Amino acid sequence: MKKIVLLTMFVLIACSDIPSEFSLPKWDADFNLPICSRFYYIDDMVKLDKDVSIDPENHLYVYQSKGIDDKHSIIEFVDNRIDTTYRDYEMQIVNGRGRASFAYPEGIENDSCHFAAGTIKFSMKSNSDEEYSAKITFPTVLNAEAEIYSFQKVTSAQSKVEKEQNIAGFSHSSKGYPKDSLVIEVEILNGNAGQSATLNLEIKNVSFCYLRGYAPAKVISQVSSSKYLPLDEKLKEFEEGLKFWDPELILEAKYISTLNLENIFGAEIQNLQVLGKKADGKERFLENINGSNNLGNYRLNNGYLYEKLDNSNSKLSDFLNFLPDSVFLIGDLLINPDGKFGEIKRTDSINVSYELNLKSYLTIENLALLDTIPLEFNAETISNLKKAKGAILTMKVENYSPLATEIEAIFADSSEKVLFSRTFQVNSGIVNSEGFTSSSSSSIAEFVFDEKDMQDLANSHYFIVKTNFNSANNPQKVAIRSDDWLKVISFIKLKYTVDI
Repeated sequence: MKKIVLLTMFVLIACSDIPSEFSLPKWDADFNLPICSRFYYIDDMVKLDKDVSIDPENHLYVYQSKGIDDKHSIIEFVDNRIDTTYRDYEMQIVNGRGRASFAYPEGIENDSCHFAAGTIKFSMKSNSDEEYSAKITFPTVLNAEAEIYSFQKVTSAQSKVEKEQNIAGFSHSSKGYPKDSLVIEVEILNGNAGQSATLNLEIKNVSFCYLRGYAPAKVISQVSSSKYLPLDEKLKEFEEGLKFWDPELILEAKYISTLNLENIFGAEIQNLQVLGKKADGKERFLENINGSNNLGNYRLNNGYLYEKLDNSNSKLSDFLNFLPDSVFLIGDLLINPDGKFGEIKRTDSINVSYELNLKSYLTIENLALLDTIPLEFNAETISNLKKAKGAILTMKVENYSPLATEIEAIFADSSEKVLFSRTFQVNSGIVNSEGFTSSSSSSIAEFVFDEKDMQDLANSHYFIVKTNFNSANNPQKVAIRSDDWLKVISFIKLKYTVDI
């Protein structure tokens, strides 16, 4: 009887714990929300063209601008330089003969030449009260038939005679006469010329097919060559964050002539400057190691110049950090810097060119790259976000590059205003002693969202991946190659309660 009473009491107690009302079951569930899956290739930032190539052996980018020729005709060095005017030159006449020498400007000497164009205008005024005839000879000037140029004139008392001669096709040979002057000889053929005559001489617009002689040094033109650099817009954003290792700027000049180069007038590029320009108008000059943007003077030796500018004699890496859109070579072309006796032909020229040679050996500091990804949440997703009890953001990054990376995951509203963000560090790939990536690294980070984050997440329209690159073990020299890449995967695990 006692056992029955105890059993009855146990049943009554157990039944008192059963809910008085019926309810549907509930349980916690996870919902994975993909955010992004991105591959970032170095190829996306480098344009290949005729100057940019990939080394097939090591996949380095090689930039080698082809020679940019700036051709300069140098006949300007002598053209028009013997142009001169003499007025009222008193020539003495003795025994029926007179001679006058008209010095060339600047101490120029003309040993021999062929004229391409020009005019000699001569006049002689008689100081005699009688008429006479005279032969006027230019003993060093030969006409087109290679005959000494001369003419005869009859001069009335106290009158003037004139002669204007086009000397195109004429030539000149000093042959014992002074090289620094044009000589005119007058022979009285008949009549009384008295003791003197007054001469006027004008030499104008003289150009040469060939000249042998001397002329003092002269700047004939300005060297001005430019080269466009094929930088992608993304790469241009990295201003001041790149350092190029072992860049070279090669300056080359050649004197082009059929003459013996030992006999030509020498040449020199003076006051050389290298100017970088951006499309927005910003400029920067290349400086030498002393900080001057005047890189000096460069002499052509036996008609040739080869000069290499690099980090040993200039701040070339610093200049290239500016990432100019175009590079300009500027300088003055000086002919005959040694003041020598030489020769020149009208067809002579000097070609000035430069090459810029770069390899993608770099040091990279704090280079930021932004990738803005639309989040296009549908109504169901937004509903799940609002009902979620919590969330975890997972970031998986695989890095096959020599660059350590800081990644900031940013959630932004419709105007791309930042609502909240999370940041984590990503190791570089495995880098060998030569700066090459030998294998990739993997990094995973998880971030727990609080209630405010969840509300901001529901209002997010954009997911922005901001990557900040640095050379591994900064400032290590690393090799950026065409097969380097960075893979970023991001998703959110939502936790919420499921009701039936």
